[in-house]
Amino acid sequence: MFEDLYFREPHIAFLKAKSDAFESYKNYEAWVKVHRNPSGIACLDSDYGGEFLDSEFMTYLQNVGTIHHLNVYDSLQSKGIVERLNQTLVESA
Repeated sequence: MFEDLYFREPHIAFLKAKSDAFESYKNYEAWVKVHRNPSGIACLDSDYGGEFLDSEFMTYLQNVGTIHHLNVYDSLQSKGIVERLNQTLVESA
């Protein structure tokens, strides 16, 4: 799940495996460039999940100029908006 914190707009992508996260991110970034900001995503906040720390993913972010912030390890408070939405989605399902 990706969430635009400025617009408070979530984009949910169902993945078969965590390795699909990079492709899902690129699809989301393409959507952002068309519908929100032609220059793309300026900053990506993520946890320490392996899908976000993959060398191919990190290299891609550097090449397109996206700053990658890693949240404090094991701290739900630092990503509260996304965690709350995640909880709401799970309870709804």
